[in-house]
Amino acid sequence: MTLIEVLIASIILFMVLGLVGVVYQQNYDTQRRTQQYLKEARAVQSLMAAIRFALQQGEVEGKLKMIGMSYQWKASLIEAKPEINSISPETGLPENGIGKLNLFNIVVTNDETKHDFEFKQAIWLSNTE
Repeated sequence: MTLIEVLIASIILFMVLGLVGVVYQQNYDTQRRTQQYLKEARAVQSLMAAIRFALQQGEVEGKLKMIGMSYQWKASLIEAKPEINSISPETGLPENGIGKLNLFNIVVTNDETKHDFEFKQAIWLSNTE
């Protein structure tokens, strides 16, 4: 083999090794992101239940820790509708009850990854509090 053949073979070998390294790195990054996404997805149902409870207690923002990750949430009222107990026989108009149905928009941020997700939640709240 001549020196030129060895150099060409070396260049081809290093190109293949570089390509394999890039593919391996991309696979590793994708796997790491997928594991993080699955970890966050496991916490969503628990987060939603905890936030629903906090809204029923009158809170509109807070911090929660689930599955080793810290989350910050904030709720904004979209709409509030009075509870209707009955229809007045005299006027035919609805008679309001003691509660309201409140529709909230909730934004949740993962403090570590800065990933956000958003959902809407309807909560019955009593006016007698």
